[in-house]
Amino acid sequence: MPYRSLDPERIIETVESLSQNMQQRFGGRGLTKVALELTEFAKQEAGLARKLARPRLFLRFLVLIIILTALAVFGVLIWSLRLTYVPSLNLGLGDLESIEALLNMLMLLAAGLWVLLNLETRMKRHDVLVRINQLRSIAHVIDMHQLSKDPMADLHTGAVSETPPESDLQGYALVRYLDYCADLLAITGKLAAVYLEYIEDPVVLTTINDFESLTGEMARKIWQKVTVLELQGSATGLAHLPEAEPTPEAPAPVPSPDLPKFLE
Repeated sequence: MPYRSLDPERIIETVESLSQNMQQRFGGRGLTKVALELTEFAKQEAGLARKLARPRLFLRFLVLIIILTALAVFGVLIWSLRLTYVPSLNLGLGDLESIEALLNMLMLLAAGLWVLLNLETRMKRHDVLVRINQLRSIAHVIDMHQLSKDPMADLHTGAVSETPPESDLQGYALVRYLDYCADLLAITGKLAAVYLEYIEDPVVLTTINDFESLTGEMARKIWQKVTVLELQGSATGLAHLPEAEPTPEAPAPVPSPDLPKFLE
């Protein structure tokens, strides 16, 4: 179903459109360059996510050969023990040392088979976690761009900050800048969620959920600034409204002399 899964192509179209809008409005600012970098990253992610869904046939063939070889060696070892017949138990058993060694070898073989059978999933998990870490770095870069954007700069008349650079964006331009930051953070979260369409792994699921929580917290800080700007703009607009002039009272009606008394 088209609306039950994330389409990487749609995400690419969205981030490309967002990058073009930022290019037109903010030109060569650092946030625009981050958006362009995120666009290239999204194009790579679409191909990599599809690649993860494909079975790694060479790896599976290699694991199959190793498993068959290990089972064959184990069977030869059992055959070479030449188990003796114990009349009292009516079972073929070797001595205790041989049985203990056989059990240890069997447990090691089972552990090795478990590792080999999960090798493909572990390799896919590693590839996904590497890309999620790169997306996490991009999200922190986006968050750094909004740190110096002070929504109360217009109210700080006479007090200039000495450590962070003062923002040259004010009013509606600053709101749009912060809005773009929140949109880019949302896109990074969606790019991470694309992997859940191709790999079902509890570690990957937990990592992506934590990453989406991180981007959500970053976006929440941004929207707090946007709310302050909107409230500040509303208060400023109300302060500059002209005072309403008093409405003159309407004159009392003058009765006409030609009308009867009951019509006055």
